[in-house]
Amino acid sequence: MIGIAGDMGNADDISRVVDEASSALGGIDILVNNAGSSPAGRIEDLDDETWMASFELKFMGYMRLSRAVLPGMRAQKWGRIVNIIGGGGHSPRPGYILGGAYNAALINFTRALGKSAAPDGVLVNGINPSSIDTPRWATLMEQRSRFEGKSPAEINAGIEANIPVGRLGTSEDIAGLVAFLCSERAEFLAAININADGGASAGLL
Repeated sequence: MIGIAGDMGNADDISRVVDEASSALGGIDILVNNAGSSPAGRIEDLDDETWMASFELKFMGYMRLSRAVLPGMRAQKWGRIVNIIGGGGHSPRPGYILGGAYNAALINFTRALGKSAAPDGVLVNGINPSSIDTPRWATLMEQRSRFEGKSPAEINAGIEANIPVGRLGTSEDIAGLVAFLCSERAEFLAAININADGGASAGLL
């Protein structure tokens, strides 16, 4: 295993990381895009710089990395791209307006790219995690508490109460789904977005 540091919000860094990884590994077969730092907040809580930084990191980072690896995957007629997006893309909330907007864009991007790449043996799919118990989740709870007037524990308890499986998700829950989508067992899945939310989604899609 090798580690190559880079900033997904920096186009030059993305090109360098892809070049170094391709050289070290002899090519790239699988790409998992996983960046999540869009802050919670209402529209009046978020300035232009925050919107643009999140756009560069998440939407443009996912797009640039996908664009960089896709030619090699198309050429070898095999590849997997998994975008870790987020449940906010199809469940608009005033207190997560920034992240929800960019997640919605990535859901569209994933479906469009998946339809484009599938004829060449490259399967592109997305995962929409909802409430996953990670340090980032704790940060979001702290951010929400500042404008909702509730403690992080109160907000978290309310969320857990609305998850049918009765708990927050874990990193392992998402990792297992990623591994499945990258395996040969998922070779008939393309251009889909899977909600990994313990049954919490309210809509049909």
